[in-house]
Amino acid sequence: MGVNLVLMVLPRSVAADGRELPDGASVPSVCHANFYIASDELRREVHVLRLQPGVHFTMVEGTRIVATCIVKRLLSLQQNAI
Repeated sequence: MGVNLVLMVLPRSVAADGRELPDGASVPSVCHANFYIASDELRREVHVLRLQPGVHFTMVEGTRIVATCIVKRLLSLQQNAI
């Protein structure tokens, strides 16, 4: 696609026991994470069409890439899973 798109997702890293790590916790270099979509509009217009298991994406802070990610499974795209 070649287009950089801000998708407004909130990541929560997950510990080996399946619990989400608290804010400020040290995150291992390789881990699982839950992502929460912050915008209902983007959920309907972008995420539903693009997200599926196996999709690769990067997370950035400003212009710095902080993580490379692969979608493993989807809990919900119609609404927040929690």
